[in-house]
Amino acid sequence: MGIRPSPVGGYGPGDVRWIVYTPTYTLLGVDYRGRAVYQTVEGGFNSIWAYDPATGERRRLVSATVHWPGEVSLDKRRVPFTRDVGRGREAQVIGFVDLEKDEEVVVENMEPVRVLGFRDTGSEIAFAGASADRISLYVYRRGRVEGVLRLDSYAHVSDFDGRLVVGSGNLRKNPRSSEIFVYDARTGEMRVATPRARASS
Repeated sequence: MGIRPSPVGGYGPGDVRWIVYTPTYTLLGVDYRGRAVYQTVEGGFNSIWAYDPATGERRRLVSATVHWPGEVSLDKRRVPFTRDVGRGREAQVIGFVDLEKDEEVVVENMEPVRVLGFRDTGSEIAFAGASADRISLYVYRRGRVEGVLRLDSYAHVSDFDGRLVVGSGNLRKNPRSSEIFVYDARTGEMRVATPRARASS
């Protein structure tokens, strides 16, 4: 089938470019104002947008490419993201959009790491990050990032409620199993469980 123009101009269903240039959309949550916050490549780069169903207004919330967006925070007033600063070396910094002001904040005073999952409460962001020499759990609070626990192996943060960081990973270094972990950010206690332990041999 040849490429032919849309009868109404631009690209249409009969045009291969219509498939290639169709943007994707991923819902990240609903903010405190009732807007749908979503990720899309519409506009030419991976970014975060908000849609207000009451007014029909759509607004892009970031000025530059987002490497990975997160879910809307627990208090519905922020949406976190990572931004690549490694130029192909898998190194990112974290940031967030303040959904009250529709302004982005990028944490520039942190060591770039490969971010392995993160969750935002609205005042703190917990994430796992890997650098050239270590993998750690981190918490961003009050404008700075703090390493709270060094890990022996890969881990991915799935949830955080302000106290408990929950995630999974190959924490016991058995290639035939993986673990669930719960880290208490107040006491420093780390609990690890293997849901289905299997022999390594």
